Amino acid sequence: MRELEKRTARGFTLIELLLVVAIVGILAALLIPNALTAIHKSKQKQTMNDIISIATAAVDYVTDHGEAPDSGNQSGELSSGCDFITALDPMYILSCPTKDQWGHMFKVYTGDAVAGVYSLSADIISKDDLIIISYGHKNELDSWSFDPDQSDSGLYLVEQYSAFENDLVNLNGSWIRGPRVGSSGS
Repeated sequence: MRELEKRTARGFTLIELLLVVAIVGILAALLIPNALTAIHKSKQKQTMNDIISIATAAVDYVTDHGEAPDSGNQSGELSSGCDFITALDPMYILSCPTKDQWGHMFKVYTGDAVAGVYSLSADIISKDDLIIISYGHKNELDSWSFDPDQSDSGLYLVEQYSAFENDLVNLNGSWIRGPRVGSSGS
């Protein structure tokens, strides 16, 4: 009896410790990918909300002025104090976001500068057009091209983690590249 009491007082056996480590490892393998997906889904949704805020402000500006803010001159990264933001702030938007939720600068093109972006034809672009882009969490341009005959061809389902690498593109307040409504990513 005494021998049994001494054995139980020493602690865990090697097998018990290995079993606990194995269980923790299995749980981590199951939970970490889901946690990463949830984090990126949240960042994607907030980035889309920021793009909508910028697009709404810019479309309101177009309604009042007949052309996009800094029309034809805004071509690339959106930086604090640029003419595009100065035209919108604070009349149309209180604080214009310049970065997506992954910390990368938004790309904004207005007027004639929109032509050629994602293969948009110059003959369908005017001074009131604008495009707002986030390159997703990897900050790399998609090889995707816009097809005006199939305006929803740029919408995708978020079924895999790699979908967060896709661009988010808003043309004149409408999504031409982003998660499909009703998908697991929206």
